[in-house]
Amino acid sequence: MFGRTTLPTMPLNCLKQADAGELVESLSASTAVAINDQTRDLIAIQLGGRPGAIRSLFAAAAEHGKNLDTFDRVQKAYTDEIFGGRIGRAFDAMFDRLIPGVDLRAKTLRLLGETHFAGDTGIPFAYWKKHLGLTADETGRLLGRLNCSELIRYESDVVRADANDVISADRIAARIRLEGSSRALIIGEALAANIRRAPALMARVYRRNSALGLRELLAAFDGSMVSCALIDYARFNDELKGADEEKIQKALKDDNNKIALPQIVYTANAAAFYPQLAEIADAERIAIALGTDGDGKEIAVIAAEVESKLEATLETANFWCDRLEMAAYHCGFENYKIWLIAPEGFAANALESLRDRNAYGSSRKQAALLAQILNAKTATDTAAALADEYEITVPMGEDTEMIAAHTIEDIAKRHNFPSKAINQIKTAVVEACINATEHSLSPDRKIHQKFSVDDEKIVITIANRGLRLADKAAKQVEPQEGRRGWGLKLMKGLMDDVRIEQSDDGTRITMTKFIKSL
Repeated sequence: MFGRTTLPTMPLNCLKQADAGELVESLSASTAVAINDQTRDLIAIQLGGRPGAIRSLFAAAAEHGKNLDTFDRVQKAYTDEIFGGRIGRAFDAMFDRLIPGVDLRAKTLRLLGETHFAGDTGIPFAYWKKHLGLTADETGRLLGRLNCSELIRYESDVVRADANDVISADRIAARIRLEGSSRALIIGEALAANIRRAPALMARVYRRNSALGLRELLAAFDGSMVSCALIDYARFNDELKGADEEKIQKALKDDNNKIALPQIVYTANAAAFYPQLAEIADAERIAIALGTDGDGKEIAVIAAEVESKLEATLETANFWCDRLEMAAYHCGFENYKIWLIAPEGFAANALESLRDRNAYGSSRKQAALLAQILNAKTATDTAAALADEYEITVPMGEDTEMIAAHTIEDIAKRHNFPSKAINQIKTAVVEACINATEHSLSPDRKIHQKFSVDDEKIVITIANRGLRLADKAAKQVEPQEGRRGWGLKLMKGLMDDVRIEQSDDGTRITMTKFIKSL
């Protein structure tokens, strides 16, 4: 019914990495399955932010009394789930529902495996039709069902799979390989491959997260006039490199030597136009934008992030120009510009070569300044918006809550919290630590503290093992000595939000102070 009614709609996307990570932490606490920061991120990424799959993994680990605190343990539990657990059964039920008949199901699964292997290039509709042995209408209906279930993307007579959908690819591969081989051997080989893949999968995500965000930056090109120093690294290097931010901003504003940006109407990862580019760089690091130039002519901008520790060399510049020019030729772009961005800019002879080839070379600093001027939301902005996190563990007793108080005071001062708010936060932290010390009967006598600060709030988490607050007949802790032990009522009065979560073996108190309330 999507798009066929006037009813309001709500997109149901998979969780983003940060949100999936929060779900992993919550399930870890509720199931008493241990994790660490590294395995939390691996689970969130490998399972594609799918809440059901994440929950299934923790349910299986809890049932077997296994922790998920190493990559090997995560991949062992994951492989078991893919081959015969809840995740595998859920996919099998979907396959049975979408693809009628054992023979057709086997053919379809083999084609799905080939489609995942083909990557962004995809597989033509005609190839699917031929190997399924169906009519064009029957093939179209089957592909439509697979498309609606997000197993493929079917458009322009080409079938593609989501390269980031690891879990679907793994279950499809498992089904195919189990058709005629030893189950024990296949599972063993898959486990070994999954263990090897884990670091590479995380490295891929780290690279993706560090990408500038070329599509977002190019999409902000609005035909405006900007300083040439934002594009031309030679000028920026001679006049502004190393200058303070205020001087740079003033120079860019006062500069009379300006260049007209094109008016961009469409952007895409370059591999969608020319799949061969996926072989030399991550998809997020090469983009193509279409629009019009200052004369109203159609223009394509082909931009790429270039990896180089120092100024990019002539060899590097020519390598990229050769390949991007080939992409322009393949796509039939008659009027195009190549824009290369390197972390530290380009060497003098590299810039000369770029000028000869009608291309631009910039540093990442220039791109970030341009994004700031155009109000483009790039990966740099997203990274800057992420919360700063601090973690400490202190022993209980002997006034060690004052260590926590001094720590949070230094953190709050660093983030420019006013004195009144700092005192309120310190007092709340001290009270939380006192409660943990005096009432938990903790076996390890440790208090785990996490402080997370972003542009909107500070979030403080105090956790300990031992007797839970829920086990104490729910009575309010009474003051014992002066201000000590005033408990939850005082914390709630000092902070904007206080939440108490009971784990199987302890308590976690989360307190929030919003900046807008200061």
